Amino acid sequence: MSKRTFPLLPLFSLAVVLAAAVLPAVASSVQDRGLFGTTHTEPMRADAGTQPTAVPQRIDLVRRGTQTDDSDIISVVQQLPADEQRTALTGAQSALATFLENGVLPDGFPTTSCSYESGRRFLFRNRNTGESVSVYVLSIQCSAGVADLIMDVETGAVYSLNFFSKPIDPENDEGFIEKTLPSSAEMAAGFSKQLGVDLVPDQAGELWGVEFYRAAGSSSGYVFYASPYSVDATLNEIPSFGYGVDGVAGGDNVSIRHR
Repeated sequence: MSKRTFPLLPLFSLAVVLAAAVLPAVASSVQDRGLFGTTHTEPMRADAGTQPTAVPQRIDLVRRGTQTDDSDIISVVQQLPADEQRTALTGAQSALATFLENGVLPDGFPTTSCSYESGRRFLFRNRNTGESVSVYVLSIQCSAGVADLIMDVETGAVYSLNFFSKPIDPENDEGFIEKTLPSSAEMAAGFSKQLGVDLVPDQAGELWGVEFYRAAGSSSGYVFYASPYSVDATLNEIPSFGYGVDGVAGGDNVSIRHR
């Protein structure tokens, strides 16, 4: 079986650049890029497991716990012991295989021979409703790339994915046949299957030419992007857009209000 390679694209599309500017992306490095808001770093209590919480609310809890300084969300963090590292790695590898099968990752994307790099377990709980979710925040090294995931401890569902694969021979990029990449709609369909909730196209991204998918029943959604070297499923709050007048330039300007 021949080895597949993934050339580096020289330019991002305008839609991707705008998405990065407009929608708050999940950082790929938890420790270095300040992914989390206020986090109470204390040992995980024995009785701190998840309460029965529906998938849409789990998604919202993960987004609010990782991307906002939300006083209503209590966060508890735990470093992973060796046995739980192995459990988390097994779950992550299974998730990547599911993504390949469901068309979220391109055929041949390097997901084999993965090893555990770093990770923590977080419990996010809404202090008002009692709803909670426990997740692994992981970075794993695979055969030719690094995957960062936020994965449900209980269900194995992945709430956020960033998979970067370096080109094996960047100097020969132009000689490679460009792969057929999944569309945002195909990625959304495959991602939806493992989440267990519908991802519905939302008009929020149309202004910027970005396909935005709302998680049904929640206030969160996703932007999907695939290139020969990178795959992203980015969890975001659903933004709303308003128009204002730029008094200096005399032109239209766009402001963003979060619901």
